[in-house]
Amino acid sequence: MEKDAINPKLQHLRGSIEDALTINLHILGQTMNLTIERREEELYRKAERLINLRYNMYASLYAESRDKNRFAAMTLLDIALMAQKAEYIQSDVVSKLLELGNKITSDIAE
Repeated sequence: MEKDAINPKLQHLRGSIEDALTINLHILGQTMNLTIERREEELYRKAERLINLRYNMYASLYAESRDKNRFAAMTLLDIALMAQKAEYIQSDVVSKLLELGNKITSDIAE
């Protein structure tokens, strides 16, 4: 897809943000200029810190290696696993709450 074809889509997305805020994030030596919803700024800032902290942790643990792509891949895997575990835990909690709700409903009906 050509750059000109992407710009109208980005403009549409930016226009759909109710309370827009433009921020700069610095992740792995790259600066990203993003337009986000103001209420999500803290989430973006925390994500920025998490990525940089994890990357720097792997870079210092494996200081003998200079493979930045490997550190980035390890960082992505680490964060993806965190997300998967959180999703699993959330699913498990919802399941237990539904089970408890059904038991309470059943007990009340008796």
